[in-house]
Amino acid sequence: MKRSYIRKVNPKTVFFTVRNFLKNYSNHPVLDIHALDISSGVHWFEGANGSGKSTFFRTIAGIIPFDGVMKLCSTENNKQNAVKYRRLVNYAYAEPKYPDYLSGADIIEFVNKARGSNGKQVDELIGRFRINDFYENAIHTYSSGMLKKISLITAFLGEPKLILLDEPFTTIDSQTADLVYELINESRTNDISFFIASHQPLDNTKVKTDNRFKVAEGKIALTK
Repeated sequence: MKRSYIRKVNPKTVFFTVRNFLKNYSNHPVLDIHALDISSGVHWFEGANGSGKSTFFRTIAGIIPFDGVMKLCSTENNKQNAVKYRRLVNYAYAEPKYPDYLSGADIIEFVNKARGSNGKQVDELIGRFRINDFYENAIHTYSSGMLKKISLITAFLGEPKLILLDEPFTTIDSQTADLVYELINESRTNDISFFIASHQPLDNTKVKTDNRFKVAEGKIALTK
């Protein structure tokens, strides 16, 4: 597999860096990236289902292991810095799955405590995502759209430096999609950056992206 190389940005503006990144499944290379430098901002990672977008996001979030070096805000993603690093990153799953016996309220409360956010922030997000009527019910009663709302709410809790949104516009209605765009724009004014993985085009009338990356054939290439 040919290795992926992304041209460097000004070292003073580097926000996220990767060096000699390799992720294998059953000895089969899924992603192989020699070097990747990204500034702060909103960045779109496009690619077909199965291209490696979710795998890359899960390594950034510290959920699955990888070979190589990854840094966010100069903090390396490794065992020594696990707590410090993971406080910098929030992640919304493309297809969230939670234990059936829990409620959305349980999940939000857990993440709220872990992220050190306040009750005001939780109440505001619950209201804006319009989940008041169901979030205290057991997860097994939820539709895919309801599950997605819980995942999106947890992604915006606390004070992360980077929010990873994996296919954020699937399974949700247009009103919720508009809200996600609103929250992205509001958050970026507070110096929060976004990596958005989506196989469908983002609405550039609702959010301005700083860069566009193509994920395909085990590589990540800057296209904009």
